Amino acid sequence: MTKQTESGPELFQEVGGVLGLAERVLILEIVSRADSFGAAARILGISHKTLCTKMRSYGFGPREKPEGAFDHDHVVFSEVLCGLHCIRCGCTQSNACIDENGEGCHWAQLSICSACCTPEEAAAADLPG
Repeated sequence: MTKQTESGPELFQEVGGVLGLAERVLILEIVSRADSFGAAARILGISHKTLCTKMRSYGFGPREKPEGAFDHDHVVFSEVLCGLHCIRCGCTQSNACIDENGEGCHWAQLSICSACCTPEEAAAADLPG
């Protein structure tokens, strides 16, 4: 049975959803640990205004500081990672393939494992190849 790979708009929609969730987890965790919104904005490399806009979009009021990322976000993010599969070999987070060094693979890109990632792709993504 041939495994169908995702491509086109479906893959971009999936990638956008994962990146949006990862961004929210990162922002909420940093804001919860930073001394101030200004410090969090500097750590994140965004303006104070952008950070406040993002916090409002997550349901927080002015200067309301979260205690960290939403518990549900961590669960969903883990489920997303567990659902990933390499578009070349089909390995998954829980069923890694073995690379040329005899080591289990890792995610070199969102849908390509380290065993399948070419040196050119790794260089383009600024990853070790």
